[in-house]
Amino acid sequence: MLNNKGEIAHIQVKSGKSPNSLMPEEYRDYSGSKNLIYLFTTNEKPYPGTSVSGVHTIAQNDLHKWVINNLWAITLPLKSRLWIFLNEK
Repeated sequence: MLNNKGEIAHIQVKSGKSPNSLMPEEYRDYSGSKNLIYLFTTNEKPYPGTSVSGVHTIAQNDLHKWVINNLWAITLPLKSRLWIFLNEK
């Protein structure tokens, strides 16, 4: 994704019944002045290690709030998958 500042956003997502953690240090080489990294995982201990400049972590609660506020932007298949995921708990 490209924003209006010419920065490129790269996203790494891990989900599922046993998702992996995402360690920000592992993405250090991919970040830079025009490359931003965003990490999201549903793991209970999502981002072990130290934070890294240019590597942004997304809290699960922040994503849930965004989904609730932007249901209009989500496709029907994704809405169905979210409904199934949320009802498995």
